Amino acid sequence: MPRLFLAAAVGAALTLLLIATPGAPPPVAASSSDIVISQIYGGGGRSTAASSTYRNDYVELFNRGSASVDLTSRSAQYQATTNSPWTVVNLSGVLPAGGYLLIAGETSTARPFPLPPLVPSPDLPSSLQINPGRGKVALVTGQLALGCGQAAGDCIGNPLVRDFVGWGEAGEGQPAANNYEASRAPGFEVNQVLMRAAAGCTDSDNNLADFSVT
Repeated sequence: MPRLFLAAAVGAALTLLLIATPGAPPPVAASSSDIVISQIYGGGGRSTAASSTYRNDYVELFNRGSASVDLTSRSAQYQATTNSPWTVVNLSGVLPAGGYLLIAGETSTARPFPLPPLVPSPDLPSSLQINPGRGKVALVTGQLALGCGQAAGDCIGNPLVRDFVGWGEAGEGQPAANNYEASRAPGFEVNQVLMRAAAGCTDSDNNLADFSVT
C-alpha cells in the first residue's frame, strides 16, 4: 500500500553519482539535490478503475535535502501524451527537509478509501487525472506550462526542470513516453503506485533504475 504520511525521521539522503561511459544516455542536466518526485498514482480518478484503492490520483513530492525549501513559484506538471497540454499545479509554502507533500488529483467516490491527510501539511487539491499506463511528470522552477514534450528528449536539459519522470511503453493507441531521465520507468496498473527507491532518497537520474511498481 502506498506510504502517504510524513516520515518521523529520514536518514541521510542517498547520493548516487552517474559515471559517464561510452554510449550511456546523459543524465538530466538540472538534477535536483532537494525536492524530487517520489510517488505517482493513477487509479483514483478513472471511473473504470474498479480494482483501484484510493479515490484520488496523486503525485507525491519529497525533500531529500538537508534544508527546508520554499516552494513559492514552483509547480508540478503532468502531460499524458505527446500532443496533450501540460496540467500545471502551482506549489506554495515551505517543505522541510525529510518532508513529503501530496498533490491530490481527480477523485472518484466509487473507490473505497479517501487519501489520508498529510501531517502537518494538508493535501494540495488539483485537476490531475493520471494515466498509469504512460505519461510524464515534471517538477518545474516556474508556474508557466512547459513548452517541451512534443519531441523526444526535448524536456531533458531544460533549465526550468528540476526533476522529471517519464513512464510507460506504447499501448491503447498512444505512443510510449518520449521524455524521461536516461530510461523510462515502467507503466503501472490502477491498483499500483510508481515509487522512488529508498523512500524517495534515491536519485541516479535514471527513471528505470530509480522507480519501481509497488
